[in-house]
Amino acid sequence: MKKNMRMEIINHKFERLGVINKFDMIQYNPKYSDIGSFELSCALNEENKSLIVEDNILWIEDGYAGVIQYIDKSSKNEIKVKGKLLSVVLNWRTVIKTYEANKPPTEIFDELVRLNFMTDGERKIEGLTFINNVNDDKTAIRYQVTGEALSDVFQPLSETYDIGYEVYLNMKEKAFEFTLFRGRDLTIDNKDGNKPVIFGTDFNNILTSEYVSDKNNYRNVAYVAGEGEGENRVVVEVKQTESAGFFRREIVVDARDLQKANSTTKMTDEEYNELLQQRGKEKLSELRKVESYDAELMSDAKTGFVYGKDYFLGDTVSVIDKNLGVILSAKITEATITFAEDGYTVEPTFGFGLPTLYDKLKKGVL
Repeated sequence: MKKNMRMEIINHKFERLGVINKFDMIQYNPKYSDIGSFELSCALNEENKSLIVEDNILWIEDGYAGVIQYIDKSSKNEIKVKGKLLSVVLNWRTVIKTYEANKPPTEIFDELVRLNFMTDGERKIEGLTFINNVNDDKTAIRYQVTGEALSDVFQPLSETYDIGYEVYLNMKEKAFEFTLFRGRDLTIDNKDGNKPVIFGTDFNNILTSEYVSDKNNYRNVAYVAGEGEGENRVVVEVKQTESAGFFRREIVVDARDLQKANSTTKMTDEEYNELLQQRGKEKLSELRKVESYDAELMSDAKTGFVYGKDYFLGDTVSVIDKNLGVILSAKITEATITFAEDGYTVEPTFGFGLPTLYDKLKKGVL
């Protein structure tokens, strides 16, 4: 187990409630474009029982913390705890009024966070701040949303425009820092002068691996249907390359929620088409080909690369696995970090993994 590993329990007011020094296992799973999770297994003693309470916050390490949501106490003198990382707050807020913008995606993130978490009143979360570490995002997009949870709004924006997000705990400043970030190019032939990070069989830094390529839900043409009825309904086509004949995969996107006019403004036909195009781009991003490589790595000392130092969530690295016939430049989209009695492990996921049943239902492909 990592030396001096200790976890604190705090409350939503940043008050330190106590420390969990001894535990059997802690595992957490940060994600680039989604809400991460954690699991904890520890002794069933009086101190832990008083600390492990729903809605308390488990401060893990490096700014990562999670909200306790599930507690299982057993006669085996064990407590099993599960929860979501702090970005779970995105599940707790819905875009109530229609939000419209013609701005870069980072500014849309910023405004929606401020409108839903940082204005005075009962919806405000004290201590929540916004930090933008993506400074090259200048191209405006036309955007409109109503009635969706922020988690469902931010995930497609993240995947479409390569913007990662997380809510970090900053105890020094007593802040929940909603942070935008973008990974680096650490591939063999990167043009940025970054030290390459390579995982592969010839480099003896992979214990086990699994590669999945899945086009079951893949689509490359979207017919986005906006307002209107019958022949008067506005429909735009959004397509990607190689979308003809045998290789054309179509889907109809119901975008009736996108309205051309509201009580104060009315879009031109061109502006409304841009809005529908944006919805189509997001949908096709959700329905891209799935290409995922999961690997259990050797220890940091043996791989030569240390997670959190040499490479991070969101970075793009080189994967060369001759056993599986896989050569990839792949983004690290999530990582599973585990501290247990038998040691410390990191299992990164390269590329976006297979969609869950819930994901499929949400994307309308079942």
